[in-house]
Amino acid sequence: MRRRRAQPPDGAATGGRPCAPKVQPRRHDLSRAVAQRTDHVLVRTAMETLEIPRRYCGPPDSANGGYTAGLMAAAMGAPGAVEVTLKRPVPLASPMTLESSTAAATLASGGDVIASARGAALDLDPPPPPSLDESRAAASRAAPTFFSTCFVCGAKREPRDGLRLFTGPTADRPGVAGVWTPDDEHVDESGRTSHACVWAALDCPGYFALRRPDVMALLGRMTAVVIEAPAPGVACIVAGWPIAAEGRKFTAGTAVYAANDGRVLAKAKTVWIALRT
Repeated sequence: MRRRRAQPPDGAATGGRPCAPKVQPRRHDLSRAVAQRTDHVLVRTAMETLEIPRRYCGPPDSANGGYTAGLMAAAMGAPGAVEVTLKRPVPLASPMTLESSTAAATLASGGDVIASARGAALDLDPPPPPSLDESRAAASRAAPTFFSTCFVCGAKREPRDGLRLFTGPTADRPGVAGVWTPDDEHVDESGRTSHACVWAALDCPGYFALRRPDVMALLGRMTAVVIEAPAPGVACIVAGWPIAAEGRKFTAGTAVYAANDGRVLAKAKTVWIALRT
């Protein structure tokens, strides 16, 4: 089993450059891969050890759900959308087993399945984005988050450490919007923003799209596709909008748009479960 620790390089704690965990689509340790047949198609399954540093938290003691889901999707290397179901909080700074193929992936710890992923269809047509000025104005109205140190939306995270993606209510439409300019701290080998960070950016705006700052909810399922990873230093518009609500379950759509022409760079459907009070 190949061991891969998703962590910043040496020197990050003293001001060096901490990079996002590198996930190589379709690059597996084939010496330990297991070949299995699924519907008469030969699928190679790779196993590796994944450890997510505390830097990538959502709640203080568990990893950000979108970031984790993006790591799993990247490990699969599937060409289309991926659906990730989070079954329990993802531990930080703890070795987990990631088993993946282009068809599916499983993340486990101590025999317990933490999350599962599979290729899926994503039936989601994002609305046109608000303008850059409208998105900046919406971000200025962002509600406080329960998790001030969240890698994505935490106000206590420093620039170039967390994403500092703040989304607030839009004036003339349901949902939220904000502006995100990815930096070069979060790129992969292609020089573009890593898929894990794009998935993370699609996560938290789905919660804020509910416009229920009094309700604490956690991500339960996320289906997303990255069409074009954003380039660092280029402004993006991020929006979230409500889709459905049933009891303690809420569904929202999110998208990342190019600010210059409004094209969709990535999109997701997220399902949230409100915690019992």
